[in-house]
Amino acid sequence: MKIFLRSVALIVLGVVLQAARLSLAEDVIDYKISPLDLLLINVYGEKDLSGEFKVSPKGEVTVHLVGKLKLAGLTTSEAEDLLKEKLGEDYLRDPQVIVAVKDHAKRFVSVYGQVNRPQTVEMTPERPMSLIEAIANAGGPNGKAKVSDVQVTRAGEEQTQTLHFDLDKMRKVTDPKKIFYVQAGDSIFVPESTF
Repeated sequence: MKIFLRSVALIVLGVVLQAARLSLAEDVIDYKISPLDLLLINVYGEKDLSGEFKVSPKGEVTVHLVGKLKLAGLTTSEAEDLLKEKLGEDYLRDPQVIVAVKDHAKRFVSVYGQVNRPQTVEMTPERPMSLIEAIANAGGPNGKAKVSDVQVTRAGEEQTQTLHFDLDKMRKVTDPKKIFYVQAGDSIFVPESTF
């Protein structure tokens, strides 16, 4: 009976620690608005300025009085601040703005090369996805993989960047602030070992 209770206690402790880790990771990285997200924008007392707004493929929304605003890449708090600033410049006194994501656009990363199931992996909007999780969703590295030089290609607005990672070192990282999180559109390549 003692062994059973000890086992149950260890399982409960593991679940609690994992939940705390995920919660902390969510606090570290806020969701960034993405192209094609559907936003709810509420400007208190201004029905004409409030409603549902679809983010364009370029990451913009058009708001009455202020025109096009680039909101992709911002958190909802940052989008609120930008809208308050723009509406407060010439139109409203101390505008109260709330921005929420009503519907998240589907977001994907590509994982290919020496993994067991090369594929496009869908990211969940609820929490960030680490590089390790993205590769695990593709079945993990296969026996030919060179895990010491995994490459992540990320397209920026002005240039494309390729980052290199050692998966063995990354597996040892426990601080959520030091974990590398993938972004929608990233391409993850696991090369073949030369041995």
